Amino acid sequence: MFRKLILSAATLISPIMLAETYSYPIEGVESIGVSSGVEFRIQCGARATLDISASSEDDFQMTLKDKKLKITRNNIGRLLSWRFSDVTADITLTHAPQSVSAGSTLKFNGDSGSIGNLDVNISAGSDVEIRNALNLDHLEVTASSGSRFEAGEDIVVETSEVRVSSGASIEVCGARSITGNASSGGSIDVADTTKIVNLRSSSGGNINPDC
Repeated sequence: MFRKLILSAATLISPIMLAETYSYPIEGVESIGVSSGVEFRIQCGARATLDISASSEDDFQMTLKDKKLKITRNNIGRLLSWRFSDVTADITLTHAPQSVSAGSTLKFNGDSGSIGNLDVNISAGSDVEIRNALNLDHLEVTASSGSRFEAGEDIVVETSEVRVSSGASIEVCGARSITGNASSGGSIDVADTTKIVNLRSSSGGNINPDC
């Protein structure tokens, strides 16, 4: 209700804030962390770039240190300002990241590439989707608090280790083998051909070989 009131006030009192695109060169990124309130997409390309769409640079913070790219939504400025806009980040890398921490929505376009190891940590309603053909040697996913991770059958994963809890869900239909645990209403979906190695469920967790 509070958010709806702010949106109504902004419509009546302030002019419409059009989104601007802010571009940054990025090199050598191995890890990506994005906070809640930022929708982001990752794709591979010939040149590493970062394009952030927002009404102002005051809406977000971007840092690149020790090969870790971090994008954070400035919630304080969002609450103090009449304007409201989405923050969207488009990340193009010359190689896939080794780890991703998502507090919001992520779409990862694999485009027939390959990755050695990918570590994904999501929570609080985050949504991660890996699309297009991609080969992964090893995948680790930790999902909690209603978040969702989805990798279709064209995402081939040699080995995977997953941990899901608190109503979150993980779908890895292309996993050749999987280990981990599901608890507290969390669910794991794999193919019926996936080799299950020490995969445990407890406290209402579900394991479903029905991708």
